[in-house]
Amino acid sequence: MPAALALDGVTCTFAARDGQAAYTATRDVRLAVAPGEFVSVVGPTGCGKSTLLNMAAGLLAP
Repeated sequence: MPAALALDGVTCTFAARDGQAAYTATRDVRLAVAPGEFVSVVGPTGCGKSTLLNMAAGLLAP
């Protein structure tokens, strides 16, 4: 059965601002969620949870 959601090798880097270095929010993420499966994304502030979910929803391009 195919995954309901699949991310394979997804990386998201935000451009630098004000002379700061570029920020990589997620690097080489692999995730597969089966239909009906319950999943939660947990981690400390700034680890890329919202970025990951925004990419999965198509709101942000990797």
